[in-house]
This record gives sequence, structure tokens and C-alpha cells, in this order.
Amino acid sequence: MSFTVLQDRCIGCGACDFSCHSDALVKTDSFLGVFEIDPYTCDDCGVCVGKCPETAIVPDDRATDHIVTPATR
Repeated sequence: MSFTVLQDRCIGCGACDFSCHSDALVKTDSFLGVFEIDPYTCDDCGVCVGKCPETAIVPDDRATDHIVTPATR
């Protein structure tokens, strides 16, 4: 399962970034400086989810949309 940051909830505090051992969180260049998760670096440990004070990190349902299983071929 992958995770994503809800941009409208993220306050850019950095709690998620400090807790990430794989450096998968990147601060955007937006005015608010909110975070995004690099899906190629993230190992889906979920530590950042519990560290976010705004519950802005949630499972990313889009990450499984492209997976082809034998039943869907």
C-alpha cells in the first residue's frame, strides 16, 4: 500500500519528514511548502502517518489502479 499527502490538510510542519528513514518526503515549491511522498523511495512503513498532526497522510488508492492481476487480464 502506498501513501499520499492531502495537500489541503498538510501544514508543512515537517513532522513526517523527520520521521521518514527512507527520505521519501519532499517539500514542494508551493507557497505553503507542503510535502509530497516519492512513491519510488517510500517503503510503505507508515511511520509518517502517525506523526502527522493534521492526519494529512492517507493510503493512496491510485497506486493500485495500474496493477494487473491474473483475474483482471
